[in-house]
Amino acid sequence: MVSDPVFGLAQHLVLDAARRSPNLVAYLLTKSHDLPDEPGAAAMALQGRWPDLTEEDRRAGFAAACGVLNAISRECIESVERLDLLSGETGRG
Repeated sequence: MVSDPVFGLAQHLVLDAARRSPNLVAYLLTKSHDLPDEPGAAAMALQGRWPDLTEEDRRAGFAAACGVLNAISRECIESVERLDLLSGETGRG
């Protein structure tokens, strides 16, 4: 099980990246379960809900999180590629 500080950091990083990317914000809104923005409060809310979640709910939640992280990864790769093209340093980023 992931510790609370690790979970809070991971959630903060995902939310921060989503705030910078409108398409990820739209994705998160469609998957939202009304979690608070503050990582500690969101972690507490999830801990309270965890016992009531079915295994299917948990898998769906992890799959949604993986989808967001994969989208962030793709956007980072595309950003580096664009920077490489703009700087003329293709393949060095």
